[in-house]
Amino acid sequence: MSLRRATPRSLGKRPGDAAVYRRRFVKTVHCVLAGGFRRLVAATLAEKEETAITGVLVDEMRALLERRDCPKGAEHFSVHDDRPESGDGVEGSSRPRIDIVVERTGQGPRPRFHFEAKRLNRSDSVAKYIGNEGMGCFLSGKYANHDPDAGMLGYVQRDTPETWATRLSTNLSGAGWALHSLHASLPYSYRSNHTRGGRPFELFHVLLLCA
Repeated sequence: MSLRRATPRSLGKRPGDAAVYRRRFVKTVHCVLAGGFRRLVAATLAEKEETAITGVLVDEMRALLERRDCPKGAEHFSVHDDRPESGDGVEGSSRPRIDIVVERTGQGPRPRFHFEAKRLNRSDSVAKYIGNEGMGCFLSGKYANHDPDAGMLGYVQRDTPETWATRLSTNLSGAGWALHSLHASLPYSYRSNHTRGGRPFELFHVLLLCA
């Protein structure tokens, strides 16, 4: 069954259908992420700020969606960066802004996947990655409050992805940090398990070499 056929409207007839669709959606989102990142030259990103990297990454993800080799199932995706998130009575320019949102467009419910990005380049990078302005934005419900999962992007500008994965895993050992393959060209992909509002919540982590 293709992603286009497996719309939320067609799900719910059998137990687990929604979960199956969500897993397929998340995997396709990461195919778009992988395709967009492949179009970037890592060495040109070594000194860029997080917002600059996110901007060019989103540009390439959007360009991929318009190409003939767009990943199967992503034909109706749209990608947004620095998107305001509504909720908790916050309005206008005071709304928090999520780094990247991938959304399936069309009639009916529109599943979304949210990414928050952080640079990995300094001694305090792990604290920022897992802190209130990183992972904490998801775990508090500030971002992706109605979703069962979300994503973290680590832009590796110093050391190696393996080194940063070890540092993160040390701080997230209680969350079941483990390798989790989402796409062949995203080798440094991981998953951690959390609880939010009494419900399970998954975070998918992708470390991208930007040096």
